Amino acid sequence: MGLRMLDVPGVRNVRDLGGLPVDIDDDGTADGYLKYGKLIRGIKLNSSNSITELNNLGLTKELDLREATSDTYKLSNYQRVEAQNYYMKHNSSNSQEQEYYAMTRAAVKQAMLDITNSTNPQNVYFHCRIGTDRTGTVAYIL
Repeated sequence: MGLRMLDVPGVRNVRDLGGLPVDIDDDGTADGYLKYGKLIRGIKLNSSNSITELNNLGLTKELDLREATSDTYKLSNYQRVEAQNYYMKHNSSNSQEQEYYAMTRAAVKQAMLDITNSTNPQNVYFHCRIGTDRTGTVAYIL
C-alpha cells in the first residue's frame, strides 16, 4: 500500500495519505493501514470548483495551517489551526521556536482527533498556502 496522488482540477499537490501503516494496538508494530480518503493534503482552495471536487472525494473537514486568512473558498466544515513555521525544535530554549513546535503539534493532534473521533469521524483535507512546507511537515509527522 502506498500514498496516492490525486488529480483534482484547480488544486495542486493533492495526496491521499491512506495506506500509511498504523499501530492500532499501541504495541510498537504496524498492524493496520490508514484508510484511503481519511486524510488528504494539498494547497489552499482557490475556486468553487475545487470545493466541489474535494466534496466529491468525501472530504468532510478542512484544516487550514496558515495564519488568519480571509479566503473566499472553504469547505463548509472549516477550521484554522495555525502553524506559522515548519522549523521545529521541541527541546529549544528559544520561546519562538517553542511556540512553532506547539503550533505544529496542535495541528497534528487536531487532524488525528478528527479522523479517530468515534461519534463523528471526519475525512480531513489539510493545507497551507502551497502545500509543501507546513503541510509537508504535518504529513511527515502523521
